[in-house]
Amino acid sequence: YIYYNNIRSIQPFSFSRFNDLSKLSLSKNKLEKIEANTFSFFKSLEQLWLYSNIIEWIDPKSFLGLANLKILYLYLNKLKTVDSMTFSDLTNLEELRLDQNSIDSIASNAFVNLSNLKELWLSNNSLKTLDSRTFNNLANLQMLFLSNNQIECLDSQMFSNLKSLEKLALNDNQIQSISANTFSSLTNLKELLLSNNKLKSIDSASFANLKELVELRLDYNQIESLDSQCFIGLASIKLLFLDNNEIASIHYDSFLDLNNLNELKLDCNKIRIIESRTFRSLINLEELWLNQNQIASIDDNCFFGLSNLKKLHLDNNKIELINDNAFDELKIEEELERNDNKLKENQERSFKKLRSLKFLWLPNNQIELTSSLAFSHLLKLEKLSLAYNQIECLDEKFFRSLESLKDLTEIYLNNNRSCALYDKAFADFSNLQVLNLSCTEISSLDSNSFDGLENLNVLDLSKNKIFHIFAGTFAKLVNLRKLVLSNNQIEQVDSQTFCGLANLRVLWLNNNRIREVHENTFASLGSLKDLDLSDNQIENMSIHTFFSLSCLEKLTLYKNRFKLCGSMLRPLIKLKYLSYNSQQNNLNEFADHM
Repeated sequence: YIYYNNIRSIQPFSFSRFNDLSKLSLSKNKLEKIEANTFSFFKSLEQLWLYSNIIEWIDPKSFLGLANLKILYLYLNKLKTVDSMTFSDLTNLEELRLDQNSIDSIASNAFVNLSNLKELWLSNNSLKTLDSRTFNNLANLQMLFLSNNQIECLDSQMFSNLKSLEKLALNDNQIQSISANTFSSLTNLKELLLSNNKLKSIDSASFANLKELVELRLDYNQIESLDSQCFIGLASIKLLFLDNNEIASIHYDSFLDLNNLNELKLDCNKIRIIESRTFRSLINLEELWLNQNQIASIDDNCFFGLSNLKKLHLDNNKIELINDNAFDELKIEEELERNDNKLKENQERSFKKLRSLKFLWLPNNQIELTSSLAFSHLLKLEKLSLAYNQIECLDEKFFRSLESLKDLTEIYLNNNRSCALYDKAFADFSNLQVLNLSCTEISSLDSNSFDGLENLNVLDLSKNKIFHIFAGTFAKLVNLRKLVLSNNQIEQVDSQTFCGLANLRVLWLNNNRIREVHENTFASLGSLKDLDLSDNQIENMSIHTFFSLSCLEKLTLYKNRFKLCGSMLRPLIKLKYLSYNSQQNNLNEFADHM
């Protein structure tokens, strides 16, 4: 290895004494050119690394004699052309990297005699056109990288001899169209990347012979519509990415033959209507992305045939209506997203066939109320989000609509209009682990508000109007790990406010109106690691306030009125972070008193 030096040139015969060398690295030097016969003495050389130099020119005879070479790295140089016969003596070469240069032309016979080459990297260059004969001699090539060039068109014969090719990367070019026979010879191709080009349409025969193709990426193009049978012949495909295009319409027969497809991305397009049974052939589809389109309604049989779908993304559309039988064909087991739409009410029958659904996301709609039967069939639901809606009351009627959801572990009701909690509202949700009630205008909490939540780990009550917390309110939350009470109007925390929270790790009380903290307020919080009391009006604090917090690692106290003394911090033997007076303080400031 002779890298990270300032070598500018190599004279022929420089390494004549090292004829048994198997690997040579001259990378990260300042080589400007490679002369003829430079490496001719390396009869046993298998790897030659010349990357990260400033090589502008290679003599066509530079690599004479390297018949055993398998790997040649020339990336990150300043090459502009690849001349005829440059690599003709490298008959056993398997990997050639010419990426990240400034190559704008390649001679038609530049790769002659490279019949054993498996990987060819030409990405990140300045190629605009390629001769139809450029790759003719690469019968065993498996991977070809042409991404990040300026290629505008593909000759129909360009890839005709690449029978062994498995991966072809053409992403990030300027390709505007693909002729019918361009890929017809690539019968072993498994991965085709055409992302970020300028394609506007797909010819119905473009991919017809790619029977082994597993992944096709057409995202970030300008495709306006999907015509009939445009993916015909793709019998093995599992991943099809069509997101971030201009697709406004999908033909009824667009997805015929895609029986093995697992994931279909159609997000970030202009789709308004999905015809009934459009996805009927996608019997093995597991994830469907339709978010960020212009879909206004979900009609009956829209998802006909998707019997194995596990995740459906419909967020950021304009959905106002979902027909009663819209999801009848679905047996979604994992996730359904319909956030950022215009739903006003959850219809009683919308989810009736989704008995195995685990996650349901409905935030950022206009839901005002939920039918008492809306979720009655979702017996296996684990996570539910109704955040950012217009639900006005968390009353008995509301919780009656959730009474069948015995397996719920997470529920998000934040950013609604409700102003009070129904007494013993969560008594039937014994499996709940995360509860978010922030930004719901709650002003008071009763001692029974959280009855039944023995398994709760996270409770977020921030950004409400809570001014007082009754003693024992949280006493039954024996497994609570994080309690967020920030941005309320709390004026006082008593000695029994946090009793029972022996397992609490995080307590945030910042941005309230607290004037006084009782010296026994935190007495039961022996496991606490993070305490935030910043932005309050605390005037006095006993030196015994933190006496029980031997596990505390982070303490935030800035923007208060009391003076902190070292004796207060003496019990905090594990403290690592202290913020006082609007900045992180060095604990050494208080060391003399601790």
